[in-house]
Amino acid sequence: MKKEILEALKNKYKNLGFTDKAFDGVADFLAKTVTKAEEIDNAIGGVEDLLKAFQGDADKRVNEAVEKAKKETGKGAEPEKKEEPEKKTDVPDDTPAWAKKLIEENQKMAEKISAIETGKTTDTRKGKLAEVLSGFSDAYKKTVEKNYARMAFATDDDFNAYLEDVKTDGAEHQQTEANTGLGSVTKPAQSGSSSVKVASKDDAVVKGVMNAI
Repeated sequence: MKKEILEALKNKYKNLGFTDKAFDGVADFLAKTVTKAEEIDNAIGGVEDLLKAFQGDADKRVNEAVEKAKKETGKGAEPEKKEEPEKKTDVPDDTPAWAKKLIEENQKMAEKISAIETGKTTDTRKGKLAEVLSGFSDAYKKTVEKNYARMAFATDDDFNAYLEDVKTDGAEHQQTEANTGLGSVTKPAQSGSSSVKVASKDDAVVKGVMNAI
């Protein structure tokens, strides 16, 4: 009967967003007491309130995870500091196995969404920084990227202000490099006395005397 129960659960509660694994757990639980096809509708109807309650809890967890991710990513990258994992909800020992699976699914979903939101913010900021650095030298890029990995930003406004500083410092760095380059250019040597000797008046007289001898 499990197959029929599982199909009925999916058809009736597909809009609640539960995974196949969660439905499978509920079907396992109901299959222990449902032995006839005509009992299926009453059985799955009996868990409707509970499933909707879990679905409401799932929505709450997802929203909380998204909000937490937005706040946490606003602090910037802190690779040396690992966040403590979110504490899982304590589940009473007498909770049915299928209900425990639903709770676990909800927690995993919230954690995944939180990770996705964190990753999106990090990728977005890295992309913006890379765009700003695209017009500067490799040496400047490496210095900024190295420092960025150690920095933290309380808000997006702080990060945007940092980008403006990167632009300003980059322009100054470029100007310094240009000035250094001009200063190292070797000036052409000053021309000395001509190697061609111009005949003086005395030289002409001497030459004339020598020719007359």
